Amino acid sequence: MTLSPQEKYDVIAYIRENFIRQSNPSQYLRVTPGYLAKLPKGTSKGPAVQPYHPWSDMDYGNFFINTYELVDSATGLKRFHSPRPVPYMDEDYRKNNFAYKGIAVRVDTGAGGVSAGKAWMIFDHDVMRVAGGWTGKGFIDWEGILLNDNHETYPRTIGQLHVETPVGPGWANPSTGSFDDPRFTARDGRQFGPLPKQWANYKGLYHYENTVIIAYTVGRAAILEKLGMEKADGQPVFTRTLTISPAQQVLKTRVARAGPTSR
Repeated sequence: MTLSPQEKYDVIAYIRENFIRQSNPSQYLRVTPGYLAKLPKGTSKGPAVQPYHPWSDMDYGNFFINTYELVDSATGLKRFHSPRPVPYMDEDYRKNNFAYKGIAVRVDTGAGGVSAGKAWMIFDHDVMRVAGGWTGKGFIDWEGILLNDNHETYPRTIGQLHVETPVGPGWANPSTGSFDDPRFTARDGRQFGPLPKQWANYKGLYHYENTVIIAYTVGRAAILEKLGMEKADGQPVFTRTLTISPAQQVLKTRVARAGPTSR
């Protein structure tokens, strides 16, 4: 349905010439001037071919799970790739805010799903943290092999990053109260993988209409979390609504980076 008449005829011509003509010639019908003269006369060639981007035009619903880098388009770190050959030994992403198991949730209202939104938050279910919240137009830049087919790259957020948390546990260890990250450290200095299950464990999503509820545990406490946004004096206020079952330990969570911010 998304193809124009010209594009449909392009597909038909490709199938005819590359498959039927070579592999099944008895079913190949030659197009001759006499055959064309018998066809009904058309009144239009249809609409012109328009560029479209199915990876971003699609309505995914109000959430999209992927790996993301959270960055402020105006003040954030510039995208960096070291020159070939691979592997890239000198790339240093330790200062970059990657959510490797990111659940991006649209927190404003409207049709079209997450890609048509103007405000979003990301929950990183490797470490049970809200990686950040941002506003703008465009959602992400759609760079990536599973998105626009580009290799050796990754999608970045587009717009103003209002709040973020550092890469690491979003909740303190319920047994010790420490935020120290115990996960595997790769040779580039970054840490990967989920937190130990006795610390935190991702359970899944509840999805009702346009509402997304994230379910996980911290220690023995079961947590349901809803990401949202309100407006105060015309400015976005990102919200976290938490339902927490009784726990045997004191629970601590990271809300945002400490200290003043220019945004």
